[in-house]
Amino acid sequence: MLRSLFLSGGSAWLFVRAVTLLFVFIAASRLLPGPDRQVPGYRPHPVRTGMRYGLNVAITAALITGCASRTITDPPSPGITGIVTNNLTAFDAACSCHPQSAVRYLQWQQAFPENSMRTVTALNAEPLIELEPSGVSLAEISAGRYDTWLSSIARDVVGLNSPVLMSFAPEANGNWYSWGKGRSTASAEVAAWRHVVTVFRRSGADNAQWIWIVNQLWPGSAALPPLWPGSAYVNMTGIDGYFRVPSDTFKSVFGPTITELRKISSRPVLITETSARPVAGQTRALTEISAGIRRDRLAGFIWFDISKPGNGPAYGAWALTGQALTDYSQIAR
Repeated sequence: MLRSLFLSGGSAWLFVRAVTLLFVFIAASRLLPGPDRQVPGYRPHPVRTGMRYGLNVAITAALITGCASRTITDPPSPGITGIVTNNLTAFDAACSCHPQSAVRYLQWQQAFPENSMRTVTALNAEPLIELEPSGVSLAEISAGRYDTWLSSIARDVVGLNSPVLMSFAPEANGNWYSWGKGRSTASAEVAAWRHVVTVFRRSGADNAQWIWIVNQLWPGSAALPPLWPGSAYVNMTGIDGYFRVPSDTFKSVFGPTITELRKISSRPVLITETSARPVAGQTRALTEISAGIRRDRLAGFIWFDISKPGNGPAYGAWALTGQALTDYSQIAR
């Protein structure tokens, strides 16, 4: 924990903390037992003093060297590498990389996809189940109207005997879902989120970790702080964002949202849904994603691998092909 605190914040903060540590060691050495320097008869001990200060400098130098080595030559691994696909078995065979997580979207009051979930866990992937309350009143969710269904889903999650990632009402800062901006209120969203998590916990779903997912920030998106359910109800935060045009970069797509999330919470950040149109360059996007995750110390990313013919922001040839599939495989391994 101390090492992570010392390393966080980039090279500039690393230097500041190293210098601070040096002065702390020097100050501490002054407190060690020794003759009173202000009384008559005090005799200096240059050898002992030199050894003491030399030890302080050596310890600080070792810390700086070790931390710099970790920061520059040993970046964190990409972490979770997940996938959104209609056929995980086929993707796993094509990729030969065994994604670590697979997403399933569960519509409100839909039956639990037992077979699909068993396929995910059999391939050693962790399910990410996103509960989508389309056309449902968030106030009624908070009031307990759907507790029977929620409790049933929670018991099914327990029955998987596997870690499971869960989410509820994703992308609430956007305006395209019935629970989103302009169609619900932030207070209703927060109350419903907390209630859903409480029902799962009350049902014994201790294997569920909750990811609060937002859409990448854009000029018309809702502010995030009023939507935040609180750290007691969230294990991880997530961002959905896409590379749609050649000028899109990891920084432009995700940077502002990462900054905003870290103002709200210290929870890990996962890219929960991303992809790239061919015109934006899938290979380039994967390179940017991998580098961005390492640089910003994120928990990983999940690639949306389902193409959607049509026009509009949600549509595109998102599925990996050719070199991009090979690149994804190499990252996932």
